[in-house]
Amino acid sequence: FVGTTVGFGTVISLMPMVQTFKDPLINMNPLYGLPLTVALFAAISGSATGGLSISFPFLGSDLLMQAEVYGLSHDTLHRIAVMSSVTLDTLPTNGTTMTMLKVTGLTYKSIYLDYFILTVLNTSIATLIGILLISIGFN
Repeated sequence: FVGTTVGFGTVISLMPMVQTFKDPLINMNPLYGLPLTVALFAAISGSATGGLSISFPFLGSDLLMQAEVYGLSHDTLHRIAVMSSVTLDTLPTNGTTMTMLKVTGLTYKSIYLDYFILTVLNTSIATLIGILLISIGFN
């Protein structure tokens, strides 16, 4: 499943329309551009792993050069990327979500508000707090 997700996401990332967003993301502070990119690719692929696996090659070595310009360590960028990968990946196409529903016999309609709060809202808030802490010097 992960291979299919990454393949799908990679094809999406190579589309001309998506490529037009690359320059603004690379020119942005990587502390903001990387989490945004990872979250969007995670949403598109329905996978946190897919979001990470697609984003790093998509932004490439330009990301690392920008990190140096802004004084961000690779470790710090990795931590914030991993945090952002689990923000939008839990949309209905996520394999874990589908498996959970199959095992429990529940439906999207019955769980999605609670599931959204737990897996999208909470993780997004945690990622924003992480970005804020890094911005003020807590690495």
